[in-house]
Amino acid sequence: RAARLLEQMEQSGLVSTMQSNGNREILVPAGNTTE
Repeated sequence: RAARLLEQMEQSGLVSTMQSNGNREILVPAGNTTE
């Protein structure tokens, strides 16, 4: 389930693709909420 959520977040532009070390970057500034 977590992998699916991360894939959805990636498609929405919230997080970057997975880097070679397994990390992702958060692309949305803190405090920016979408409702």
